[in-house]
Amino acid sequence: MDQRWTVDRFEGDLAVVEIGDGRFLDLPRWMLPEDAGEGAHLVVRSRSGRNGARVLDVAVDRAATQAARQEVHATLERLRDRDPGGDITL
Repeated sequence: MDQRWTVDRFEGDLAVVEIGDGRFLDLPRWMLPEDAGEGAHLVVRSRSGRNGARVLDVAVDRAATQAARQEVHATLERLRDRDPGGDITL
């Protein structure tokens, strides 16, 4: 079964990855594909390796990453359109 993860941010040599249900996992940055930047959506597949080892195949889901970026862009545009500008009075 495929897992869907999202790269939240990088902290030095660590990648903070959202793995679902609001849970996060810190992974060494080298474990992710080289083109996995912040906000990248990942597909993670687990399979059997030699001698009973588990192997994780991690790939960037380019379509899901692009769709998420477009959704964020559209949301920011809607918010920008509603902003009257000017100073804030408290």
